[in-house]
This record gives sequence, C-alpha cells and structure tokens, in this order.
Amino acid sequence: MNNNTILIVEDEGIQAMNTKLTLLRMGFEVLPIAMSGNSAVELAQKHKPDLILMDIRLRGRMDGIEAARIIKKTSFIPVIFISAYADEQTMQRAQKTAPAAFLEKPVEEKLLGLKIREALNRS
Repeated sequence: MNNNTILIVEDEGIQAMNTKLTLLRMGFEVLPIAMSGNSAVELAQKHKPDLILMDIRLRGRMDGIEAARIIKKTSFIPVIFISAYADEQTMQRAQKTAPAAFLEKPVEEKLLGLKIREALNRS
C-alpha cells in the first residue's frame, strides 16, 4: 500500500464511487469526494492531496477547469482531467492549466493507474 492521497472531483455519484473503489483497490488513499468546483478548491487547500482527478463538467457555477486554475495558483498538485466532453474549445481551456493528463470517459482502469503513477512520479 502506498501513501499517496487522491482527491476525486466528480458530481455524478455512481461514477465517483466507482472511481473511489478503483483507486482503493490500487492502494491509494482517497479523500472525501468533491462534487463541485468550490468544494474541490476547499478540499485541495485543506488536505493538500498528492493528485486530483478532476471532471471538467460539474454542476454549479465553477467547472473543473476553473477549479484547477484556482488550485494551481497556490499549490503544485498535479491534476488529471477526466471528461466525456473533449471538444476543441474545452481542450484549449484545460491545457492552460497544464494538466498532468486528460482522459476521456469511460476510462479503462489500467490506463487510469498508468496515468496516475506517471503524474505522481513527475511531481
């Protein structure tokens, strides 16, 4: 078991729980799930996770890209964006936050583990 902590930011409850169970099976510590951009910022500042898995489209006023931009102002936590929406404009906005990776839903478990380990090794 490793000691790396991961913050999941996902507003779809079933998707969030599936991701959490996958990460726990991989041996990661998972923080409370953030279901909005605002809670992502608060939890990231409070817990300082080693990595954030961030959905781009979130309910509420702040999307995942804006949350990542705010978080990156005060910390160097790597962010992996996970989204079903990969249009060009969204990708350009996301790239401005220098993400560790961008994965399209549904994400294969093996690929998710690989991208997480790569991001953690680089940070």
